[in-house]
Amino acid sequence: VHCDLYRSDKVDGLADGLPEEAEEALDRADGVCVLVEWAQRLAPGDIPPERLDIHMKSCHEMRSVTLCAYGSAATVLLQELAAVTAAS
Repeated sequence: VHCDLYRSDKVDGLADGLPEEAEEALDRADGVCVLVEWAQRLAPGDIPPERLDIHMKSCHEMRSVTLCAYGSAATVLLQELAAVTAAS
């Protein structure tokens, strides 16, 4: 599920939190991925504690990507991504 909050009406925390389909996906435990762009527009209470944050930043002619794991499942996922990257 993809949510782009760039065009949200409220800048400092959305009045209604995540869109309904994203909330429903987060409630399921079937390995679904919810990608939220501009998540900083969410109220702190609407950000799930178990997540993998991806921060992208422009650096001259390149991009810098930083991944931050929060929770055990996200930590395992980040470790698996690191192993795949190291093997490449």
